[in-house]
Amino acid sequence: MLNEVKSRLAGKKIIFVICIIIFHQIQFYPQKKAFTIEDLYKVKNVGDPVLSHSGSKLAFAVTDYNLKEGSSNTDIYLMNVDGSGLINISDKEKNENSPMWITDNELYFIDDEQLYFYSITDKQTKKITDLSSKI
Repeated sequence: MLNEVKSRLAGKKIIFVICIIIFHQIQFYPQKKAFTIEDLYKVKNVGDPVLSHSGSKLAFAVTDYNLKEGSSNTDIYLMNVDGSGLINISDKEKNENSPMWITDNELYFIDDEQLYFYSITDKQTKKITDLSSKI
């Protein structure tokens, strides 16, 4: 029963932290104009958070949009469940996605159709696969 209570509390903490991140990313200004496509491109998309096995850390993807260039960029972020220690572990120029925990110190993610490993302990990223999808 204690594990069930802890699980529920962890779930509520995750929802609270995600709400804080979303509200932090959105700039609130009194608006007297209609919401435009330019405004829509300023909103960042936060992907599904992935909780570490111990429940102490979150990994999630955040997508930025650029209307002028007609492009987007997705980065992987890590943070503690209490909202502290937010860091971007990915390359700002590439699109990283699908974070997945193996242990509390090992995180894998996809970047440019390749699998990468990030060590929490060493703060180092290593490319695991080198597969070509070109025929």
